[in-house]
Amino acid sequence: MGDYLAHYDLFRAEPFSVDGFSLYSSRLMPSGAKYNREAEYPLK
Repeated sequence: MGDYLAHYDLFRAEPFSVDGFSLYSSRLMPSGAKYNREAEYPLK
């Protein structure tokens, strides 16, 4: 984590609203990665 923060410590973004987020899993298939939404978490 320290290396990541040291590399991206200059990143800045405007604040934005988040209504929720999703948790995904991935499986590497011969045809490419397959992503599945495992759970959704609304933020209210």
